[in-house]
Amino acid sequence: MPHTPENQHTVTAPVGSPERTRQLLEASQRFGGSALTPEQTAGLPEAARPTVPAMIIGEDIKPFTPITPVTPTLKPPESIKGISEGITEVPLTKEETQADELTQRLLKISEGLEGKGAFRREKEKEFGAITEEQSIQDLSTRLKDLERREAVIHTEYEGAAAAGKGVLAPFVTGERDARLRQNAVEALTISSLVDAHQGRLTSALRKVERAVNEKYGSLIEEQDIKLKNLEILTKSPALSRAEKDRAEKRKLIEENRKKQLEEEKEEQKEIWKIATDYAKEAQQSGIFNSVTADTIQKAKTKEEALRIKAQTLPTEKIKPTGDIA
Repeated sequence: MPHTPENQHTVTAPVGSPERTRQLLEASQRFGGSALTPEQTAGLPEAARPTVPAMIIGEDIKPFTPITPVTPTLKPPESIKGISEGITEVPLTKEETQADELTQRLLKISEGLEGKGAFRREKEKEFGAITEEQSIQDLSTRLKDLERREAVIHTEYEGAAAAGKGVLAPFVTGERDARLRQNAVEALTISSLVDAHQGRLTSALRKVERAVNEKYGSLIEEQDIKLKNLEILTKSPALSRAEKDRAEKRKLIEENRKKQLEEEKEEQKEIWKIATDYAKEAQQSGIFNSVTADTIQKAKTKEEALRIKAQTLPTEKIKPTGDIA
């Protein structure tokens, strides 16, 4: 007897009987539809007909183009070596010179008294003769400290980088670069105050620009890399529709984060520019104070920085116009 789907899979019930239909269905389910001839399948109710697997064609087994993510190539932190050089001595203003001369006369009167040094310091502070000079010396000292700190950071991570070769190396490098960037930002902002105070406003603004880029450049670049990788995912044939939808939603989140960083960058630039304006104008008035400048630089908003500056500098008097009778 020839082998047919019926006798091969023990379909023995009489033709047309309910039992035969049941046997045919069971055989079809066990062997993925291979137990039924086209004629037998056509004779079943539509709901009971087995599902025929789709044919696999050459296009289905064609390999997908592999997803190649964009890898970061971040700019290394800027070196601040030599940034403390070129700070000139602050000349005394006319008012400071007069105060110093008065202090000298008072010192001569008090030469026979004890505590001459303390008396001298008290009078110098009273007349404001050394406040501005001390402020510049303070900024200069901080710059030199930051230069030394940069060298220390490099030294600290040389051993860690050697010990962390392989998997840990990128983490060691990333941590080192983050500390160097923070150090460079602080040095550049301090140096911008010194330049503005000494009349080098163009150099001061250039350092503000460098400081802002140092602080936000790598963060914005990382966002660009995330967005490029998400763009690759949304166009990849290897991902399901649900996975692509999730990538699109994530892309919107990262785009908003990039916009927020760019707004913060512009706000920070304006705050640091206000601090350099203060340094320039305070020097002209002979009242520059490094603590006030630092407070302005650390303001959270542009409006707060402007308020501190306005409270510190003398109000400009409006000069009368027209003929004076």
